[in-house]
Amino acid sequence: MKKSILLLLLLVLGLHVQAQTCQASYTLTYGSNPGEVTFTDNSTLSNANGGVYFYVQSSINAINDVQSNIAPGYTATYTLTTDAWLKINMSVTDGVYQCSSLYDSVFVSTATGSSCDPSFSSSSQSNLNPEIIQFFGSSLNPGGTQYNWDFGDGTVLIDGGQSPQHTYPSGVNTYTVTLDVIGPNNSCTATQTNTVTIDPVTYNCNAVINSYGTNSQGVVSVDNNAYTQDPSGTISIDITGPNNFSQQLSLQNYTDFTFTVPQNGSYYYTVSITGACQSTYNGTFYISNLQSPPYCNALFQSYLRGQHLIIPYNGYYGGSNQQISHNWDFGDGTSSTIGYSTLEKVYSQSGFYQVEHEVNGSNFAGSCTDTWGVNIEVEPYQCDAGFAAEFLNDTLFVLRDYVGYMPSYTVDYGDGTPVQQFVGNQITHAKHKYAQAGTYNVCVTVSDSLCSDSFCQQVTYNPNNPTTMECVADFTVVPDPNNSSLIYVVDNSSGVNMEYKWNFGDGSYDYLYQYPTHTYGAVGTYTISLDVRYAGWPGHFLNDNHTDVAVVTTKSLGTEVIVVPSLDAVGIKDEVVFSDVNISPNPSTDGYFKLSINAQSEERLNLRILGANGNLVEDTELQIGKGLTTQPLDLSNVDAGVYFVSLTNAAGVQKVYRIIKQ
Repeated sequence: MKKSILLLLLLVLGLHVQAQTCQASYTLTYGSNPGEVTFTDNSTLSNANGGVYFYVQSSINAINDVQSNIAPGYTATYTLTTDAWLKINMSVTDGVYQCSSLYDSVFVSTATGSSCDPSFSSSSQSNLNPEIIQFFGSSLNPGGTQYNWDFGDGTVLIDGGQSPQHTYPSGVNTYTVTLDVIGPNNSCTATQTNTVTIDPVTYNCNAVINSYGTNSQGVVSVDNNAYTQDPSGTISIDITGPNNFSQQLSLQNYTDFTFTVPQNGSYYYTVSITGACQSTYNGTFYISNLQSPPYCNALFQSYLRGQHLIIPYNGYYGGSNQQISHNWDFGDGTSSTIGYSTLEKVYSQSGFYQVEHEVNGSNFAGSCTDTWGVNIEVEPYQCDAGFAAEFLNDTLFVLRDYVGYMPSYTVDYGDGTPVQQFVGNQITHAKHKYAQAGTYNVCVTVSDSLCSDSFCQQVTYNPNNPTTMECVADFTVVPDPNNSSLIYVVDNSSGVNMEYKWNFGDGSYDYLYQYPTHTYGAVGTYTISLDVRYAGWPGHFLNDNHTDVAVVTTKSLGTEVIVVPSLDAVGIKDEVVFSDVNISPNPSTDGYFKLSINAQSEERLNLRILGANGNLVEDTELQIGKGLTTQPLDLSNVDAGVYFVSLTNAAGVQKVYRIIKQ
């Protein structure tokens, strides 16, 4: 006798169903033993991220089968020893939302006998189409059972199958559904009636966007996951950022989009969805890989050898972060667009000419233009054999006064050694070591197809007292006492044949002049540094460069810095009272120094110690009295290297002293 099972369905409509394939479903079939039933999960998923959640429970029979986020197709067999209700609770998700669910209570009897089970359940197919209802008749009926459905809206389906689908008229309503079950050969009949409620249409939406990326041109590409199911709903994004950046875009469901930003920084956005489903989401785009604004520099050096003009590319002129163009006007009706290489020009006749250089550049972040010009006098070509002779330790260097083109030349060191020969434009120092002390007659002879010249001078070599070519960078900052927008920098550097490199701390440099001027474009604090190097020929140095640094604070827009040889040159009396300053030992092996100041009167000074890269090591106030004042300086806890001690009085006069910790 087959078991008799009564099915009672408690209908709960599915939520957030976005696809027709998302459906919770199962079957129960008899086993060969009394009270034995087999559960089979027949659910379908809308996408690969979905899963099935359910439990099958009968407390009196100690059945409690719970499964979470599994794939469809799960099968389990249960044996009931006592007649009981078997509770079945199922839900299906699409990876984010629950899209279908059902709750069943099936009565399982262990008694024998043939019976028909008219129980059935139902669920809505989608929140967008709640009128489409899927019905599920009991799977415990024997094969060949006839299912006759009356859907309560005037539609009757004879022998409509175990699980038909029916579409009701649109609109909220409740219908009474009747199922008549007839067993094979009329072996049994049974009837059950349930109600089905058609809910209103609902819309899901999601305002979250996903990942983003930015290229060097400022184009931000966004992976958009925002959507709304409401046909009349809208999706928009508002973006704000640095320098009052503001942009609003209309978005489409799941459609990626781009926008362009002018600079690096944090850009805040709000995604808003309006309509029947409303949602907002706030976030930030962090942009850091845009190109920097372009920089143009038309400054150049030029050398004349007769009618031959040479403009060497030395890394000074050009620009950065861009593709730049060069335009040269030589003042004689000719021009050139050569850049980033040595430029040579031969004038056809003597005279005065103005050479102008224009640099233009642009990139996504902006554009720039810079011009620079010099006046030159072109004269007939002449050879010059002049030279300077200097000893560095025990080596004699013959330093040619090289500008532009250099013809071939020879050097006779006057000690009977072979004459050295140098070909035209060969950038090589003539150097020589003498075997013994003495005075020697050194001669240089220059010759080419146009001219020739010779020059001789005597040098004295004393191995016990070698001459060194020392250079020292040193300058003092003195604010103009009568003009807060004017600062004088007094150059106290020492050495011969030196090249200067001024760095004004705002991105501006001067490589050409010992006494440049510079105007600051903004109020602020800037570190001025000076590098001096002994130059045998332009770009070729015989010893390490020496650096001096100082910090200046501008108090007004357009503050001008003028480098001068002395305060007397600009009519200012030097009233610095801490001029007698000594720091010892220098160098120091342990980092402990003693600062000694012999002052003419009492003074309060600001004492700062800076690293070679401008980093601040110490900043303190120092009260000095008339006469000798000493102050210990402790650099024992910093790395070995070069440091600068800066002293600034109340008038803003600043002096800097170089110390070395070994």
